[in-house]
Amino acid sequence: MASTRTVLLLGLLALGGCAFGPPLEIESLTGAGTVELQAVPFHPQDDYYCGPASLLSVLEYSGSEPGMDALIQRVYLPDRRGSLQVELLAAARHFGRIAYVLPPEIAAVVAELEAGRPVLVLQNLAIPERPSWHYAVLVGFDADRNRFILRSGDRPRLEEPARRWMRQWDWAGRWALVVLKPGELPARPDRDRLLRAVADFEIQAEPEAVYRAWQAVLAWDSQEPLAWLGSGNSHYVREQWTEAIRAYRMALESDPAYLPARLNLARALVRQGRPCEGLEILSAVTLEPGHRLRETHADLHRELREACGDR
Repeated sequence: MASTRTVLLLGLLALGGCAFGPPLEIESLTGAGTVELQAVPFHPQDDYYCGPASLLSVLEYSGSEPGMDALIQRVYLPDRRGSLQVELLAAARHFGRIAYVLPPEIAAVVAELEAGRPVLVLQNLAIPERPSWHYAVLVGFDADRNRFILRSGDRPRLEEPARRWMRQWDWAGRWALVVLKPGELPARPDRDRLLRAVADFEIQAEPEAVYRAWQAVLAWDSQEPLAWLGSGNSHYVREQWTEAIRAYRMALESDPAYLPARLNLARALVRQGRPCEGLEILSAVTLEPGHRLRETHADLHRELREACGDR
């Protein structure tokens, strides 16, 4: 197969024939006539490297510069002659970016382009029954001519009629990715997708970057307990006990039943030399048998009772 049309053996998508509605008209989704992010780098696809090439383009545009060789090592699977989405997401996080998978709606894609952010997309260049998977980067649209503009294969600027591109995206499960700097939000945040993206980023990111990421979520929704928990954790690992305690208390204000925040608050109070206050925090709840955190709660409760002289 020509290098511009990479075959990917992809186990993450359940593809089938999709019914199409009215022809897609880009101008119905935007007030802009034309958007084109001309500064998005182009990396021609060699062999079966459309995955790393596309990811490199969006990462470099965001200010991260991992290099093609580093990305190939992380995302290219020789036995599959391609890259899976899970590897692309993990690689984006490894190189300091939040990997946010967009809702499967064309309006979400157009909104990111309008916000000045390129979108990495998966396409099926063949048919559902015999797919030919290909990654590309959407860099703009021409609403007047009803076309999308891509970096794709060996084409630094490929114009595709909107309906044809939509069919290729539809037949690939409507998967699309943007990479966010810590502190950035998607153009139209979806709560569950955003929280999952930042929580996954937290696992391997530096504490300061994690803090910026969760602060952006809190600026969007100041009542989100998971964001307060994440913010508190970023302080905890830096031994900033006062700030961590405040964040955990804010999480419990939003959701008094939020046990992870209660456990971490008790731990932070211990670190600040206040084990008896931590014991009070834990003693305020009793967990039913079978609760997944019951043993953790019991062990910490026992430790704090001993620290407080069995009071």
